[in-house]
Amino acid sequence: ADLDGMDITLPEDRIKYLESHTQALELQLVYRTEQTSNAVAECDALREKLTEATQKCEDEKKLSMEVMRAMTRQYKGMQEDLLNKINERE
Repeated sequence: ADLDGMDITLPEDRIKYLESHTQALELQLVYRTEQTSNAVAECDALREKLTEATQKCEDEKKLSMEVMRAMTRQYKGMQEDLLNKINERE
């Protein structure tokens, strides 16, 4: 039999080779599984950060709108006061 370019004729040698090859593949699978788990964990962490950043952005938008509304009300109030003062002097 010819396995990966190696001429292995004895059944015992073939079994040893296949066991060694199987073990190497199992180690590779464990390594890739670990890499995949790490990538999934990192992806989850980034997704959580994105969610937090999105929420913070929305909160800041709301706060900015509230401040803008308050300033607009204050400006209109000051404008009315000024017009009243002008009208009182006339």
